[in-house]
Amino acid sequence: MASSPFGLFIVLPYEIRLLIWEDLIRQGSLAILRTSRALYHDIADRLYDTFDIHLSPLFEDPWIDIRCRLLHANWVIEERDYSRWMKLARLPYHRVRLVVHLYAPDPDDPAQFAILWAKASRLVRIINAPDDAREDSDSEDEDSGYWSELDSRYKSEFDIYEQSDCYEHSQKPSMTMSIHLRKKHCVDWLRNGEVTSTLRSFGYGADFNEILLPFCRLTGVGSFSVIPDTPEMDEIADWGFINYASAFIASEGFVTINDTIYSRAPEYRDLVRTFDDIASLVTERDDFMKHLPFKSPIHGRTAKLICHDYRAHMLEDIETKPKLLCLEKRLHRMRHVSLLRDYSDTTTMADPDLESLVPSGFPGVILYNSMELMI
Repeated sequence: MASSPFGLFIVLPYEIRLLIWEDLIRQGSLAILRTSRALYHDIADRLYDTFDIHLSPLFEDPWIDIRCRLLHANWVIEERDYSRWMKLARLPYHRVRLVVHLYAPDPDDPAQFAILWAKASRLVRIINAPDDAREDSDSEDEDSGYWSELDSRYKSEFDIYEQSDCYEHSQKPSMTMSIHLRKKHCVDWLRNGEVTSTLRSFGYGADFNEILLPFCRLTGVGSFSVIPDTPEMDEIADWGFINYASAFIASEGFVTINDTIYSRAPEYRDLVRTFDDIASLVTERDDFMKHLPFKSPIHGRTAKLICHDYRAHMLEDIETKPKLLCLEKRLHRMRHVSLLRDYSDTTTMADPDLESLVPSGFPGVILYNSMELMI
């Protein structure tokens, strides 16, 4: 009798094998996908169905929470968990339906929007290309070498059988994505019968329009849609921007040309001009969001937590590195300190302890006195 491609697993009923696969996947171990084509398809046919990706604006929530619908498994990835980000970048997204749940930020706590923006931007870069995952660590940071090591160590468990099975067609496979605008803790994308606009004082538009901008960088999306959480939002919101953005993403306008089914409609004339320069617009938003928690008059709980986070990582470096840090080798830390200096009034208001981290000047070499910085 010829040996089974399932090996000893052939003696187990499918239901038992499914429990084993779920347990392995929950642990983040996918090496079994490389053992044989039969086992690969036994797992992949359920694994590659629908992924629910949850992005929360709360500082204390996971950076990303991914749940597989058919397999009772989920993965939680934190901001600096580079190993898992690398693996996530290698998923065959053309085989998976992605449902991204964006939870509404609190307009009274503006830094929440900056967090949601950062998470959405990270997700888009991960989906677009595996190499983009390395951009999420500072290029001057010591962790950048870790990304290079990961790139050579990890051979994708996901695409080992994908090339022969899924790339036979001349047309490039495309993914399906839908955005669900969700409520959380009674915080909605609407307030008092109007759409929320957290950053209106800075000239920005409705929150649900602004948070779609990072997704305009997506490539390889064949179908893109936005789904509101409540009927009220469907009735109150102006869907012109969402309709145009969805068509722009589905036509890969970011890497081709801005030519959608709405481009020649007179009522979309202003949006056509906006999307003609979408790359500059999104880049400007990226820079703004990085500085938002430190801008005046931005206050709130989340801005304070972000300030504490900056302080914690700076102090961690001071405790683990030599007291004398060359400026040329630590440019990313200089950027953080410079950020605190530029917004010192706001920083001191949000977290008075941070004032002691802002040096009076920037000589060629920064001398850190750990005793003076212990708060």
